[in-house]
Amino acid sequence: MQENHYKTHSIHSIREIRQSKIHIMLLEKFIPNFLIHAKEYLDFNTHIFIIFADKKQTKLFRIPPNIAESSNIIIINSQNYGRFSKYFYILKYIIFAKKIFLHGLWIKHINTLLLLSFWKLNKCHWLIWGGDLYEYNTNKFGFYEVVRKMIIKRFGFITPVVYGDFKLAQKFYKTKAKCIGESFYMQFYEKYQNLIQINNTKTIIQIGNSATKSNNHLKALEILLPYKDMVQVILPLSYGDMKYAENIARFAKTHFNDVVILKDFMPLDEYNKILQKIDIAIFALHRQQAMGNIFILLFLGKKIYLESSSTMWDSLTQKGFKIFNINDFNINKLSLDSAKYNKNLVLKYYSKEKQIENFRLVFENNF
Repeated sequence: MQENHYKTHSIHSIREIRQSKIHIMLLEKFIPNFLIHAKEYLDFNTHIFIIFADKKQTKLFRIPPNIAESSNIIIINSQNYGRFSKYFYILKYIIFAKKIFLHGLWIKHINTLLLLSFWKLNKCHWLIWGGDLYEYNTNKFGFYEVVRKMIIKRFGFITPVVYGDFKLAQKFYKTKAKCIGESFYMQFYEKYQNLIQINNTKTIIQIGNSATKSNNHLKALEILLPYKDMVQVILPLSYGDMKYAENIARFAKTHFNDVVILKDFMPLDEYNKILQKIDIAIFALHRQQAMGNIFILLFLGKKIYLESSSTMWDSLTQKGFKIFNINDFNINKLSLDSAKYNKNLVLKYYSKEKQIENFRLVFENNF
């Protein structure tokens, strides 16, 4: 996509803003599809999307031109506005918005603006991504975490990816927010219905979903060491901490004979072809992350190992999915009966119709 497809700003009157729901987000891999779905399944013109992005993000995560050129899409980067002036530009939207959707709670200055606009906090709807919730554990008494505590406590609504994250938000932040729906970025699994299952000569094992320390790659790799001559290890390391990625790649190549490092960001369809080949996936995560990967893999009949301490484990086991504790690892593939059972559960809980219903509940509600 050419850079000029992105509007630097749009001018909205106070009247227009009063009638609109405002979304504030970082441009990440989920966002282009979210905007496509918003245009198709929501009353798109009653929403205004404020998207923070740098040049690298606009190249990696391409918004379709017909959406990017809409008057209700505002792309903000360092070229558009000065370091602080861009936040004052947004203040008008925060003050007058009918409702404010916060896609992740990552942007420190936005959190400060929300605190300054404290009377609007009951109109804020936090969509928990995962890592933004667990920042609580990193710097409990730092200035920006104190700001987060003050605003989250007063939010009106929260939507988690898994319900356990909402319970943690209540525990960490004493929030009075209502939980609305579960999960918010749609992925239609029916399109994988006719993918051919691949029989591998070696067992192919994916570890983690990104180059973040939360994936605990070393623990997963050490668990696999007794099987090092029997497996191919796939490591998706295309985004996150690149120095960490180098260290993990070096360890894997030193200890395993067959390692595939996914260094470059891939379009979703290409990445899904790789998921199709996998036999087993290990997510040594203590927090919610990689749920998009996990649901595709469950639908495709792959064996999933998780930490039993994670909110993902609780959510999936409560729904009846056949998943496995990472501490009980073995190299056996998932049985055909269990694979079929998991696939049917994905369709039961996350069919296209149910996802659209949930999507509208979250974003078109009048609570």
